[in-house]
Amino acid sequence: MSSVTSPLATQQLDQPATPAPAKRGRGRPTTYTPQLAARVCSAYASSCISLQTICRETPGFPHIDTVYEWLQRNPDFSEAWERARARRGDLLAEQNIEIVDNDSRDWEPILDKEGRCVGVRVDGEHVQRSTLRFNARKWLAGKLNPKRWGDNLNVQVSIGDELRKLVREANAEPLDVTPKRIEDKT
Repeated sequence: MSSVTSPLATQQLDQPATPAPAKRGRGRPTTYTPQLAARVCSAYASSCISLQTICRETPGFPHIDTVYEWLQRNPDFSEAWERARARRGDLLAEQNIEIVDNDSRDWEPILDKEGRCVGVRVDGEHVQRSTLRFNARKWLAGKLNPKRWGDNLNVQVSIGDELRKLVREANAEPLDVTPKRIEDKT
């Protein structure tokens, strides 16, 4: 049995070993800095596009998963994020006013054979789309800032000492619940 070495194997053995390049993680850097966190919060609060789109399209921003990790690991970022969410809810609610007030495309002209406008009709598709946009923003504003835009009203009433005393006294006295005969005075 003869040992035969291939030219390729000999070539690989003769070359000096070069160190492998340092492995880099996939994706963008994930280092948290207060400045970057503030930029992420500001971009989210002042925009109606999704956080995923913001992170993907803004140079230097981390991946969306990184933002969620920051929320779990950094209490300062979590507080800033909650303020950004509330501000975004306000922005969405403000946009609803613009959507409702803009009727520029609600009507479409009815043209005769010569192209003259002889009337108008409602552009139902545009009206429905505006309604959808309004409802989506209203719903999201209520989720992002429930204290201000939520559907549930949480009413708390505090009574003063005088009223509390009157209630106690009223509850302490037995009520006269015996039926009374009503006499007909006719």
